Amino acid sequence: MFQKYVKLFLRIAVSLTMLSAVADRFGLWGEGAVWGNMDAFLAYTQQLLPFVPPRLPI
Repeated sequence: MFQKYVKLFLRIAVSLTMLSAVADRFGLWGEGAVWGNMDAFLAYTQQLLPFVPPRLPI
């Protein structure tokens, strides 16, 4: 029974972490957050991956 609660807690924790990262990239956390908006995130990603075209079609 205890393991069920541990699994549930871990799933919720990981889900909230992922949703928080997505919210940050879309600018929902505001200007004081790490990325602030999607444009800043894309600029930093372009620095990390210079061989990928800037506007890769999705």
